[in-house]
Amino acid sequence: MAKAEFRRLEKRTHKHKLRLERLNLLRAKAASATRRLIGEMDGAAICVPVQAMPPVEDVNRDALAQDEQMPDADLNADAAGAERSAEASEMPGQALQSCGGIDGSSAATSSVADAGRLARFRNLVVYARDWSQMGRDEQRPPAGDWRVWLLMGGRGSGKTRAGAEWVQELAAGKTARPGLRIALVAETLGDAREVMIDGVSGICRIARKNRPDFEASRRRLIWPNGTVAQIFSSEDPESLRGPQFDYAWCDELGKWKHGQETWDMLQFALRLGDRPRALVTTTPRPVPVLKALIADPGTTVCRIRTSDNAANLVWRGGTFGTDQH
Repeated sequence: MAKAEFRRLEKRTHKHKLRLERLNLLRAKAASATRRLIGEMDGAAICVPVQAMPPVEDVNRDALAQDEQMPDADLNADAAGAERSAEASEMPGQALQSCGGIDGSSAATSSVADAGRLARFRNLVVYARDWSQMGRDEQRPPAGDWRVWLLMGGRGSGKTRAGAEWVQELAAGKTARPGLRIALVAETLGDAREVMIDGVSGICRIARKNRPDFEASRRRLIWPNGTVAQIFSSEDPESLRGPQFDYAWCDELGKWKHGQETWDMLQFALRLGDRPRALVTTTPRPVPVLKALIADPGTTVCRIRTSDNAANLVWRGGTFGTDQH
């Protein structure tokens, strides 16, 4: 009986994997068709934003658990939608006629809608290509000669996204210096990985190009230009003794276990480059280390509100959902 049940589960898992691989291929074809149609629609009335897609390996890793709970009818419906989008990509003449602004936008609209259904099925978070256009003013680095940028706000206000974009711009932006050393400090090592690196708004999720590789065994990110970001925990302040950095991103300083000790050790480590700087993203809490940081003349304090980020959040029973931006 147990062997039969095991074979049944193994067969079902294999079937789901095949379906996911097929959907992944179809989604890629639909996205390619959409991008090509947008290129052909120069001057047309329809304007569809091209959106960044995470790599295939990320999609496959996250989708199987969700697929287990989705009825076959829904899965087949999504596959059928992807096939329609893929077929549209095989007919350039018809696609150009229907998307040229002459007599209809149904083909382009249907293609984008099908790609959107697949994106929702995959539970993907869609990010715009250009953060300078997407981000709010309070999420961008402030002007002036500051050493610490303290960004305080409630849950879902966009703190994590601002921190991840700041680090990615330093490491791989147009003016990035190769070989930088960056510290990523969180309450625990698990928080550093699950929020700052692999989270919905983490570095590896928002990186559109020059994406870093994460070496879990060495607790670090490595960019193609040689920049390295190491992760640290407030549970072990002594781990910051020895390394040195150009920049640091500290997340949720207000709830660090050894807040003052870890912060002090980090200040000794920030000694590379002409202007070492730190970004602190945190929920406001009345703790001594945060009060001292606010009073420091080298700190620029910025406050952001959850309601300012409402367009990127889900409203659930009188409260906003998780940070999406």
